Amino acid sequence: MSMGREFLADYAWEIEQEKNYADAIWYEAQEKVWETKDGRRIPVEEMTTSHIKNTIAYIQRNWDVELYQPWLDVFNDELERR
Repeated sequence: MSMGREFLADYAWEIEQEKNYADAIWYEAQEKVWETKDGRRIPVEEMTTSHIKNTIAYIQRNWDVELYQPWLDVFNDELERR
Protein backbone atom coordinates (compact mmCIF):
# COMPACT_ATOMS: atom_id res chain seq x y z
CA MET A 1 0.00 0.00 0.00
CA SER A 2 1.37 3.40 -0.86
CA MET A 3 2.02 5.95 1.85
CA GLY A 4 -0.83 8.12 0.51
CA ARG A 5 -3.33 5.27 0.59
CA GLU A 6 -2.18 4.27 4.06
CA PHE A 7 -2.66 7.85 5.25
CA LEU A 8 -6.16 7.99 3.73
CA ALA A 9 -7.08 4.67 5.32
CA ASP A 10 -5.88 5.87 8.74
CA TYR A 11 -7.70 9.18 8.31
CA ALA A 12 -10.94 7.42 7.33
CA TRP A 13 -10.65 5.21 10.41
CA GLU A 14 -10.14 8.25 12.67
CA ILE A 15 -13.19 10.00 11.19
CA GLU A 16 -15.30 6.88 11.75
CA GLN A 17 -14.13 6.65 15.37
CA GLU A 18 -14.98 10.30 15.98
CA LYS A 19 -18.44 9.80 14.44
CA ASN A 20 -19.02 6.77 16.67
CA TYR A 21 -17.95 8.81 19.71
CA ALA A 22 -20.26 11.69 18.73
CA ASP A 23 -23.15 9.26 18.27
CA ALA A 24 -22.48 7.74 21.70
CA ILE A 25 -22.51 11.18 23.31
CA TRP A 26 -25.79 12.02 21.58
CA TYR A 27 -27.43 8.78 22.76
CA GLU A 28 -26.17 9.28 26.33
CA ALA A 29 -27.57 12.82 26.38
CA GLN A 30 -30.98 11.53 25.29
CA GLU A 31 -31.11 9.40 28.46
CA LYS A 32 -30.74 12.63 30.47
CA VAL A 33 -28.69 10.83 33.11
CA TRP A 34 -25.35 12.51 33.81
CA GLU A 35 -22.40 10.43 35.01
CA THR A 36 -20.25 12.28 37.52
CA LYS A 37 -16.47 11.98 37.54
CA ASP A 38 -16.72 9.54 40.47
CA GLY A 39 -19.08 7.29 38.46
CA ARG A 40 -22.42 8.19 40.04
CA ARG A 41 -25.33 8.48 37.61
CA ILE A 42 -27.77 11.31 38.34
CA PRO A 43 -30.90 12.13 36.35
CA VAL A 44 -30.51 15.70 35.12
CA GLU A 45 -33.85 16.65 36.67
CA GLU A 46 -32.42 15.69 40.09
CA MET A 47 -29.24 17.77 39.71
CA THR A 48 -29.18 21.05 41.57
CA THR A 49 -29.19 24.23 39.52
CA SER A 50 -25.65 25.02 40.64
CA HIS A 51 -24.49 21.51 39.66
CA ILE A 52 -25.94 21.97 36.17
CA LYS A 53 -24.33 25.41 35.78
CA ASN A 54 -20.99 24.09 37.02
CA THR A 55 -21.20 21.14 34.62
CA ILE A 56 -21.92 23.47 31.69
CA ALA A 57 -18.91 25.61 32.63
CA TYR A 58 -16.74 22.49 32.98
CA ILE A 59 -17.72 21.25 29.52
CA GLN A 60 -17.05 24.67 28.00
CA ARG A 61 -13.61 24.90 29.65
CA ASN A 62 -12.36 21.37 29.13
CA TRP A 63 -14.15 19.59 26.31
CA ASP A 64 -15.02 20.02 22.65
CA VAL A 65 -18.17 22.14 22.92
CA GLU A 66 -19.42 21.11 19.48
CA LEU A 67 -19.09 17.43 20.35
CA TYR A 68 -20.86 17.87 23.69
CA GLN A 69 -23.60 20.16 22.34
CA PRO A 70 -26.28 17.50 22.94
CA TRP A 71 -25.48 17.62 26.66
CA LEU A 72 -25.41 21.42 26.69
CA ASP A 73 -28.87 21.39 25.10
CA VAL A 74 -30.16 18.98 27.77
CA PHE A 75 -28.74 21.11 30.59
CA ASN A 76 -30.01 24.40 29.14
CA ASP A 77 -33.47 22.91 28.54
CA GLU A 78 -33.58 21.81 32.18
CA LEU A 79 -32.54 25.27 33.38
CA GLU A 80 -35.26 26.86 31.23
CA ARG A 81 -37.82 24.36 32.54
CA ARG A 82 -37.05 25.44 36.08
